[in-house]
Amino acid sequence: MNKYTLKFMDSKIEAQYQEFRRKEILRKVFYTMTPISLIFNILKISVDIAKHKYDQLLINFANMAVILIGVLLYKVNEKYLRLVITVYSIISGLLQLNIDPEDAKQQDYYNFGSIVTSIQSVLYFLSDFPDACIQVICHCTIRLLITSITTKYVDFQDYLLSFFVIAFQFLVLYKCDQNSRKHFLLRAKEDQWDIQLINLINSPFYQFKFINEELKFDLIQSNQLEMFPNYNPNFCEGCNFRRFLRSTQVQENSNLETYLFQFNMKNLENTFEINLLNNYRYKLKFINLGVETKKYLIILINLNINIKDQKQNIYIKQAKEDLYNTVKILQKTNSEFINSFRMGVLSLILLNSQQIKRINLTRRFQQCIKLFKQFGWKFKLKSKHDIYINSYYCLINIFLIQLFLLFQNQKKQIQLIDLIELENEVMICIQPYDFQQFRVEFNENFFINQIKNKILIQNNLNNQQIQLIKFVEIAFNQIDKQNILVDVSQL
Repeated sequence: MNKYTLKFMDSKIEAQYQEFRRKEILRKVFYTMTPISLIFNILKISVDIAKHKYDQLLINFANMAVILIGVLLYKVNEKYLRLVITVYSIISGLLQLNIDPEDAKQQDYYNFGSIVTSIQSVLYFLSDFPDACIQVICHCTIRLLITSITTKYVDFQDYLLSFFVIAFQFLVLYKCDQNSRKHFLLRAKEDQWDIQLINLINSPFYQFKFINEELKFDLIQSNQLEMFPNYNPNFCEGCNFRRFLRSTQVQENSNLETYLFQFNMKNLENTFEINLLNNYRYKLKFINLGVETKKYLIILINLNINIKDQKQNIYIKQAKEDLYNTVKILQKTNSEFINSFRMGVLSLILLNSQQIKRINLTRRFQQCIKLFKQFGWKFKLKSKHDIYINSYYCLINIFLIQLFLLFQNQKKQIQLIDLIELENEVMICIQPYDFQQFRVEFNENFFINQIKNKILIQNNLNNQQIQLIKFVEIAFNQIDKQNILVDVSQL
């Protein structure tokens, strides 16, 4: 924020803040002030005309004219709402002239002045700090001028006290507007967290809030809800969430909903785990997300994953040893078959990786071209500028290795490749010598078939173009080891 005006440095955040204020505050103030001001001005004009007093008619007509101009400006562009309310507030200072000294008593002056000051104070706190400062200065100036002109006397004590009041009001208004903007940032951060939860958490979860007045849980969003116990595809998300709360047993004669109700939702710990009764496959992690609003997160944790990971690590270790021994036996030969075999081994080892990285695709192609040059093959990449994608790092490496191995099967020694970057994809344009043969081998390649659904927009070649997904955000489930063994046995 700017140190003096409190305006956000980021213009986008400032625009969002002003839009929030217009929707939540300024519209309501405008729709309330405008009709009430018009009604009171019309009544005052009617009373003055009935009493044949025309001295103050100009003030009331001027007020009505300003109000109507403000309505027109608001209809033209809603962004003028700040200016309109600021002008409304400033012209309220002229109401000091709207009392007839012949009819008014001393208490009338005091009562009328208190009412006007109260209205002006409310408008100060509803305005941005710079607008409020302008209003304060204008009101004090108008009051002092009218008082000095009508009394024909200048009271320096009155002026000094006014300056002190202005400084005090500036300090209070500064702190209030600063706190209002900080509160907006906190709400924006909470909303941003809600949006990013699905990208940050791969596990199934329910995010919900607790409505204390109605004593109920209200679903905000969910992820992979079909993984939760007792899921019914015929029910909506909210119905499945309530069904989950009521059917999940955590204690004897106590379901999850009752369990949570027994606790004071305001005093729940930030994070704790809940074990399910007679269910050893899953447990729940409960997270308190709310600061202002009572938001909570229930994450479903699969207890079998750790066991599966341990077995998988043993399998991978054994597979690496076997593959290493095989390569060691065959490393004396330098045939094309062995080169392809080595690339296949590398692909198999990396196949289960889920790591997502920002990848310089142009550089990866250049590295592959340099690698395959050692085997006597020449490739030419037309694209010279760097193209980046967010994707599975190891799977992209597998794909490029297999793609270049397919190029080796072509009779033509020089292969042309081009990269075209679009908004949501990167087109790999290829020119194989025999496209029909290349397409058949591409579609039958074991490794490409395992990963193409994860990194390609279309599974098959389209007009000698391969469409890579440019932004991958959520990791997929690991490939089953048994499926790999079955497929490998068929090679």
